[in-house]
Amino acid sequence: MRFNTLAGTFSIAIGILVFIVWGFLLANNQVTQIAGMLFHLAAEFSMASLMIASGILLLKNSKWAFSLFFTGSGMLFYSVLNAASYYAIMEQSGPVFFFLLLFCLTVPLLILGIKKHTADK
Repeated sequence: MRFNTLAGTFSIAIGILVFIVWGFLLANNQVTQIAGMLFHLAAEFSMASLMIASGILLLKNSKWAFSLFFTGSGMLFYSVLNAASYYAIMEQSGPVFFFLLLFCLTVPLLILGIKKHTADK
């Protein structure tokens, strides 16, 4: 499978998943202190939007795809480590393993992306 197809599909799926999860949490009153979470939600929604946009551009082989992919994936990288540590403090192992799995999927894609991007220049 070509990198653009794999990374593009992954990026779109992650971006949509982030919107679904946060939508579910907000709709079911699972988020307390929404006012205090506004910056965090803005960061999460920005990351999800960048992931979707980069995924679409990767599938279209756009010249902007790699810049958006690296930016969105960097945000995802930080987000999953932050979330894993939050749930580890709460002693909830299920979400910790889920976020570590996302981390383990993101890192190889970033490495492959860097290799492909530098080889194309």
